[in-house]
Amino acid sequence: MKVRNVMVVSVAMAVGVMLGGVVRPAVAAFFDRDKLAHALAVRFNLNEQEASNFLADFQYNPDGVVSTSTPTPTPTATPVPPIVKEGITYKYDDYTDKYYPARRIVGVQRQNNLDFIEGELDVEANNGRMTQKLENKILDKLVEQMEASPSSEEFEQMRLLTQRSAIAKFKKEMDGWLREQGMTLAELREITGKGNKNKFLMGIYLE
Repeated sequence: MKVRNVMVVSVAMAVGVMLGGVVRPAVAAFFDRDKLAHALAVRFNLNEQEASNFLADFQYNPDGVVSTSTPTPTPTATPVPPIVKEGITYKYDDYTDKYYPARRIVGVQRQNNLDFIEGELDVEANNGRMTQKLENKILDKLVEQMEASPSSEEFEQMRLLTQRSAIAKFKKEMDGWLREQGMTLAELREITGKGNKNKFLMGIYLE
């Protein structure tokens, strides 16, 4: 949660500084604050209320907010080492805060992502914005894509260019397939609330 709060302040400050370049201290900024807060929350996976509160303060006191907000360096997470018990290697999953046999960890992580995605798609189907048939087809396609994608651990060890190549390949294939179903990858990301984070749809945990 501390990391999330740091991210909110850092991103909001960046937006604030940009707006501050065109807004004088004595004049309120004219923009739809709620829409901007929502867009920031979706784009950067932030807490929407915290982003909205910051923008409200900034709108009427930009210099004061920026001068009193000191960004804190984002702490680097320390990987939790695997453990070996009775000859079996167990790896830690930070999403569920549990250890699993190493041979199962990739499947567990991908299933966690799928479960979250399914919950969001259920809302769309229940509200009549998507058919149950399309939901099932999307989930099946994501299973296929996840199996073809690197695991979280593999992705983390890749060079940046290789990571980008893997994401680009996913985007091209998934967006093309979704367009055949009458929607886009951007719409799927919006439904799941994961902004532009294609990695999540690939079954990868990393932010």
